[in-house]
Amino acid sequence: MYPGCGLSTGVADLNEYTQTDFLLDSSVDPASVLEHAIQLQKKAQKVQDLEMENRQLRDRLEEYNSEFAEVKNQGICSLERTSIL
Repeated sequence: MYPGCGLSTGVADLNEYTQTDFLLDSSVDPASVLEHAIQLQKKAQKVQDLEMENRQLRDRLEEYNSEFAEVKNQGICSLERTSIL
């Protein structure tokens, strides 16, 4: 299991390992084992890409929330100044 990943990821890894182990033990054509490994590698790459995109979106959302809070605060200060005049 990888740091920061949930239990379900560990179970999925175990399932993939078990499937791969079964393929190796059943003496099937090595090409099918290689194809399975390639598919696993593609899935892992997609997960990494999605994790990176998720981090970028979280960062962007944090920036937007910060800007929104700043603009909201400026609006409140402007209203307070207007009511004082």
